[in-house]
Amino acid sequence: MRKASYWRWAGWAVAGVIVASAARLAAAPAAGFATYDFSEMDEGHEKAVRLAIPTDLPSLRGLFVDTNAAGGDTRDRYTLPWIKAFAALHGLGFVGARGFDSHLGSVTVFQHALDKWVVDSGHPELANVPFVVYGFSAGGGFANRLLNTLPERVIASTPLSTAMRMVIPPGALQVPVCMFSGEQENRLNPLLGDTMATNRPLGAQWAWAMVEGQGHAESGQATLALPFLDHCIRLRYPADGDPRKGPVALKPLELASGWVADNSTWRSGLTKIAPYGGLAGADVGATSWLPDEDIAYLYRAYATFAPPLKLTNPPSGAAWVLKAGADLTITADDSGFPGWQKMALYDGAKKLAEITEGPVRFALTGLKPGVYGLYVMGTDAKGEERVSRPAVVIVGE
Repeated sequence: MRKASYWRWAGWAVAGVIVASAARLAAAPAAGFATYDFSEMDEGHEKAVRLAIPTDLPSLRGLFVDTNAAGGDTRDRYTLPWIKAFAALHGLGFVGARGFDSHLGSVTVFQHALDKWVVDSGHPELANVPFVVYGFSAGGGFANRLLNTLPERVIASTPLSTAMRMVIPPGALQVPVCMFSGEQENRLNPLLGDTMATNRPLGAQWAWAMVEGQGHAESGQATLALPFLDHCIRLRYPADGDPRKGPVALKPLELASGWVADNSTWRSGLTKIAPYGGLAGADVGATSWLPDEDIAYLYRAYATFAPPLKLTNPPSGAAWVLKAGADLTITADDSGFPGWQKMALYDGAKKLAEITEGPVRFALTGLKPGVYGLYVMGTDAKGEERVSRPAVVIVGE
């Protein structure tokens, strides 16, 4: 049986060779996977969906669900290095689709596919596995519809560039969600603002991250989305959870155990974050709820306007994959923040290293398996702090 080492928490260790960015290996072969296809006519067109399972994985703990944008096809995205490595760390299969949308019929097709795959794949645990959900545009719409339909099976969700306009059942409010949009999505952002203003005061465990200059595009969101999903899996999946024995009772998260960010401060130079209850006077409807301190710090790096620092290796916005035991040298461009007094490298809230002079360069050695949300933070002579946008590094087995 496959060892359960994907439940270990990562240390600082990183060696080996960078496998490649997702963009460079989008057409990688599907070696080492078994795939199962299902299609059904709905709303006058074919909706097709594919399950991919690593051949060395005897039992699934869950599914990484990433359905298509309008006119798109995500059925082969399980070959992307960052998706493949993330899924392997947590013992997940992958589901992608073509022809899906945000309507209830797409969820019905998905459920019919699961029923068939229970038989065809020899994985009866598919009847019970929980989901982590990622999706851009219409894929984000499906993520929202799945959350509203089967909230008890969604560990966490990261919809990109889509609105949450459906009636929200109470169970969906307690599922951690991080929504993404670009600053230039002028029709979408007011809808997301209304969604947060309505549901955050009701206790919704939701966040909204927006970055300046971006429109309707999938571009770098994985640098926050993957650590967010990773932490939610670790926080919500019970130690004795086993979908082979029945439904997995996901652990609820307490509001008071999380952190919050004041979205109204994103243009201030450094978005304000605090433990739950620590933003006195902030409008709750304009705050983001985050599951823990690490994700709050990473959110601040991702969702702060015009950061003057930039990672260059790996570049800000990149999703890199390394082999266990690899070494990695982190570098950054500090030209936008002259006169800094100290510069630190962070993984979430954890400071990994600090320098007071010289080029911004940090050496990490022997990285252990895990998901690393890396960024740098500089401090000037007045004590003002500024960050870079993050990069995510996934270290596999």
